[in-house]
Amino acid sequence: MRYTLPILFLTSISIRTFTCTCDSFRNFKVTIIPVEGANYNITVNSCINDATAGSNAIRGLYAKDQDLPTLAANSFANLNELEAISFDNCSIENLHGGVFNNVPRLSRVFLVRSFIRKVSFGVFNNLPSLIKLRLNSNKIDCIEENAFANIKKLKKIYMGHNKVREWKGNWFVNSSSVEKVNFEFNCIERIESGAFVNLPKISAINFNYNNISVIEAGAFQGITHLKYLGLRYNRLTTLPSDIVPKHLSIDSLFIDANKLNFIPNKTLEKLSLKNITLDGNPWKCPCLEVIGKWLRATNAKVKASKHCRNSNVLQCINLELLHYDCIESVDSGLTDIFIDSFKNRKPVRNNTEHEFCIRSN
Repeated sequence: MRYTLPILFLTSISIRTFTCTCDSFRNFKVTIIPVEGANYNITVNSCINDATAGSNAIRGLYAKDQDLPTLAANSFANLNELEAISFDNCSIENLHGGVFNNVPRLSRVFLVRSFIRKVSFGVFNNLPSLIKLRLNSNKIDCIEENAFANIKKLKKIYMGHNKVREWKGNWFVNSSSVEKVNFEFNCIERIESGAFVNLPKISAINFNYNNISVIEAGAFQGITHLKYLGLRYNRLTTLPSDIVPKHLSIDSLFIDANKLNFIPNKTLEKLSLKNITLDGNPWKCPCLEVIGKWLRATNAKVKASKHCRNSNVLQCINLELLHYDCIESVDSGLTDIFIDSFKNRKPVRNNTEHEFCIRSN
């Protein structure tokens, strides 16, 4: 995946070397996007500030495939016109507090495909203009309390492909402008009660490809509408009604590839959907019929999962042929039969295409 700065690069590039006093950069090659004039490459051996660009202020910084183990305090200081940073595959391991000092216009920070393990309080909190933060494809397994607090303009945060095991609402105290969070491909195991109470404007939640088995009562408290809720390829066995507020409208709900046998009627009564994915769950046939009737009555549409196309996966299982009512209980035996049937199905052309069709573990 490519990450690019939202700033056009000019074709004319010059090269220069610059040294100042701080501890982060050693023989680090970076492209400077100035406020005026052509972009140019420099080699930095200490820190980056407006003196780095001489008389022309810096608007953007771009680096790729460099070696930068630590971003220490004041690595970026007194850059009054800086709007964007994109460091891709730069081997970053440590982010110290005070990395960004007096960078009042910095609105986009992309630190992707590195080895960052921890996000501490004090790294991003003093960025008054930060709108979009990307920390994809690192090794993050620890996020401190208030790590994203008091960032008044933050709207989007992308932290997919990390090792985060828990989601905490207290990361976002006084950061009420957040609209989108993407934590796909992590290791989150549960969504706690009040998980999003500090995010009143949240409209898109992507928790696909995690290990979520529990959603606590009141998890979505305070939310009335979501454009997108992604819960696909987790370990959910039920969606109890107490996780949903009195009424929750969702444009697109992705719950395919879980371990769901049914959705309680009380939950369905609280939901209003436009689109839903259902594939790859071990549905009880009578319960799937109940869902189907509810979808028809509410004019919601079922979207096929791209991971289950032509995969010969069962749509539902009915072990009690003489009973046609939906019994709202988790049936682990039925789930095991469903998983075994998928494993024993006839080979398909491209097995990797169906890697995420069902959750077998």
